[in-house]
Amino acid sequence: TVRMAVAQRNIDQDKGVLWSRMGKVDGFALIMDKVYELVSVDVRLKMIFKGYDLEKIKKAQTSFLGEALGGPKKYEGSDLATVHRDLGLNDYILDCFLMNFEKALNSVGVNEESVDEVMVTLEGFRSDILARERGISAAQKIVDGRTIFERVGGQMVV
Repeated sequence: TVRMAVAQRNIDQDKGVLWSRMGKVDGFALIMDKVYELVSVDVRLKMIFKGYDLEKIKKAQTSFLGEALGGPKKYEGSDLATVHRDLGLNDYILDCFLMNFEKALNSVGVNEESVDEVMVTLEGFRSDILARERGISAAQKIVDGRTIFERVGGQMVV
């Protein structure tokens, strides 16, 4: 979509601006707290995280995603394919997680332009998380004949 293309252009120009708009370390920590508040009660995702230390996962994700969104280089963990290899993830599960992430961004007042930029960035990790060959841009990937927006409910969830 045009919004996603604009978001990608903005990201390509300067991720540091996005990091600042999200409130840097403190603002992003608040966002990640909200993400995990939502994930921990989402019946579609609870089983994926059962038996794992959510605080440890949140800390690692905060470092990885903070760096990916223009923050300080802090992540020292394994690559995404290795981290997610044995979890049995699929597009639906990832879409549910991304939907919660978007809800968290909106709930703490992140502006629409920044939300788009974050979501485009996160969507770009789909191939690595699901251990797929790279090809079509993940942001434009069609799964079962539908885009991510359509798979998570389209306008009905906005």
